[in-house]
Amino acid sequence: MTRQHEFVTAMYVQAKLNSRALLEQVFPDFIGVFCNLYATTSLKVLQRCLENNTENVEDLIQECVGRSHSKRWIAEKTERLRELMGGWNRQSRSQTQTVALASMVVLLLEFV
Repeated sequence: MTRQHEFVTAMYVQAKLNSRALLEQVFPDFIGVFCNLYATTSLKVLQRCLENNTENVEDLIQECVGRSHSKRWIAEKTERLRELMGGWNRQSRSQTQTVALASMVVLLLEFV
């Protein structure tokens, strides 16, 4: 059991490292939007951003955080994301890296 736990933990750590490296190349401005880059809320929002589907991102954030954050905090995050997405959509980026990052986000969400 201990070996299995160590194996899964090592996979999770490696997935976090790989996703961080990809994020720095694909969407570096996303780093710092949320305090914990690997929290469920952050990962789900990043997933939506990578799909270029941020229309209902405020609802997604609200659903993820519940009552743990104020409506003002949610509105600030939503506005910040809209600003970032405007610039991100105008940048050229590697489709391969974007797909790889999206896959890593799916994997990380399975770990959380």
